[in-house]
Amino acid sequence: MGKKKALTLAGVLAALFALFGVAVLSGLTVGFDAFVFRAFRGLLSPVATALMIAVSSLGTWFVYVPAAIVLLALPQTRQAVGMPAAAALTLSAGLNVLLKLAYAVGRPGIDPLVVETGYGFPSGHAMNGLAFVGLTCFLYHRYGVNARRKRGLLALGLAFVLMLGVSRVYLGVHSPSDVLGGFLAGGAVLSLALALTPDAREVKAGA
Repeated sequence: MGKKKALTLAGVLAALFALFGVAVLSGLTVGFDAFVFRAFRGLLSPVATALMIAVSSLGTWFVYVPAAIVLLALPQTRQAVGMPAAAALTLSAGLNVLLKLAYAVGRPGIDPLVVETGYGFPSGHAMNGLAFVGLTCFLYHRYGVNARRKRGLLALGLAFVLMLGVSRVYLGVHSPSDVLGGFLAGGAVLSLALALTPDAREVKAGA
């Protein structure tokens, strides 16, 4: 994706997030959230719950920060991947805090399977996961050499981010609207980061 397209996509996703936020505050998503929650509650099982808790635990600072440090420490990934990914994670996390305070939407009023505090919209797991994991995979896809490995990592990374969102709804700590809002905001951060990072030719020229 070219820089102009990435920047345009960032603007579009930011606008969609703003519109979606209005819908959430207006209560227009309540019916959709309730429908999805009923569907998920019908899927509860000990095995599924253990899996969702495990997936959700991977979308935290205890995983992202060490991963970012490794990307920054390795010379071959520091400039092309580590610095943009760490910056995107920092921006996403800070913006998520501000957005939650601005919208002040409470978490779902159902019995959660794990304990979480604070506001729910937009989901930090969804937003930060897409911004950090998604950007890391896209940048590897941009700069990597092995085509099969690039496609595989991109598919795996996006599947993980999707499962993060699913896990948060399954565990009852976020509504589907929280997760969708997180994906929109995280996608905007990801797209902005792609627009601001150098392409492969610029990295080679600066090497």
